[in-house]
Amino acid sequence: MEQVRDLRVEMEELQQLQSPGQVSGKLIDKERSLEEEIQLRERIQLQLKQAERSVEDLKVELQTAAQTKEDLDKQLKQAQEKAIDLESDLEEMQDSEQSWARKHKRAMEQTEQLQLKLIQEKYVNEQLDSEKINLMRQVHVRNFHTLQSQVELIYLDADCSGDSVWCPSVPLAECSQ
Repeated sequence: MEQVRDLRVEMEELQQLQSPGQVSGKLIDKERSLEEEIQLRERIQLQLKQAERSVEDLKVELQTAAQTKEDLDKQLKQAQEKAIDLESDLEEMQDSEQSWARKHKRAMEQTEQLQLKLIQEKYVNEQLDSEKINLMRQVHVRNFHTLQSQVELIYLDADCSGDSVWCPSVPLAECSQ
């Protein structure tokens, strides 16, 4: 920036030294070269300012990109932790499912065993009921025979005493004799 001022000052000094009749080719060339140098330096300064702005913009973009990367890294880490948690939950669910499957299988086996035992107990109860009925019949038959024997004895005793009593095992005609 200072160099541009120095060149302008030098150019003004040169313009003041010129008299209307003394314009020389060297001065005109020097003036042109100074003007071109000034324009070149102004363009360079402008390009430098633009480059500085571009650098600042790039720094901002770099900071934004760094922040975005940091945010994405955090999100990735959270997603990985969530995936690990989900895998752990899945393993727990599979273990729980296997446990429930074993319990269900055991319960089904126990149910089948209880059903078989119930069928066997029904069969045994039916046999016991059948035997009970047979035994009760036998008891009734024995009781009947015992009662019949007692009745016959009573009739026989009465027959021997001369009373006319009917005996079920003996025809009535024989009892009265």
